[in-house]
Amino acid sequence: MRRMAGLTLTAVGAFLVTLALLLRLWVPGQIIKFPLNEYSVTTLSGTGMTYFSSASLREFDGVMVTQTKTLEGNVSAGSSSTAVWASFTALEDNTRRVLISHAGGVSAFNRRTGVLVNCCGAAVGSNTSVIQSGQGPRWPFGTQRRTYHDEIGDLAGQSGQA
Repeated sequence: MRRMAGLTLTAVGAFLVTLALLLRLWVPGQIIKFPLNEYSVTTLSGTGMTYFSSASLREFDGVMVTQTKTLEGNVSAGSSSTAVWASFTALEDNTRRVLISHAGGVSAFNRRTGVLVNCCGAAVGSNTSVIQSGQGPRWPFGTQRRTYHDEIGDLAGQSGQA
């Protein structure tokens, strides 16, 4: 009887250790992904701003400016490994009630790492022939807080230029 209890407890312990390892190492990578149905609106505003208007060829000073960025996921274009998010940003002069600039685009990226991929209607503005590369709209899960160097800054430092 004691031998059977010892074998049973050993088997249960081995099962629990294996389950704990799976839950810690394998499961998060399978279930933690960026969503397909993302939707957010971010608004930033400031007063006393200065900008140059290319339409009127003059500088405007002391105006209230608002930037609104809308981000929307395209569920039908995404997949289990790729998310497709469209973004539109508008910058508006609230004092004069005119649009300063606007930009839009579609980004397709890996749902776990955030690295851009060229598929699924990815575009800059309406131009789908632009090849997108690098990190997408979100940092990967588990990114640590540290200093990240860019290639241009690293190259300038190597050549002795500031």
